[in-house]
Amino acid sequence: MTTSTFGKFTLGTEVAAFFADRIHGKTILIPGGNPKGLGTATARALATHTPAKLIIAHRNLPKTQPLLDELTFLAPQTQIHSVQLDGRFCLRPRVVVAVDPVLAERLWKLSDQIVGEEFVL
Repeated sequence: MTTSTFGKFTLGTEVAAFFADRIHGKTILIPGGNPKGLGTATARALATHTPAKLIIAHRNLPKTQPLLDELTFLAPQTQIHSVQLDGRFCLRPRVVVAVDPVLAERLWKLSDQIVGEEFVL
């Protein structure tokens, strides 16, 4: 498989497997831990390819906790972290806007890669 063969029926797990060498050992920030959302599916797909850290940014820990527990089980070698977003963040379908520059800088430094939505500082 090559990236030119990716299409609307390509599974996230197939894409993650294709890029496994780029995932291994990386710190990955995934905005969104909604149980039925894209961030959750992305985290599951990436976790099996041994990133060093997965950071799940979320707004509601009780809704995100099952995902964190699942990722800890699926990828015991990966450090699983969560960052709770609050009123200082505005979540939109494709953009995370950080209006607090100190918090934005802290999140940016945690991540080698941004996955899911764009990150606008």
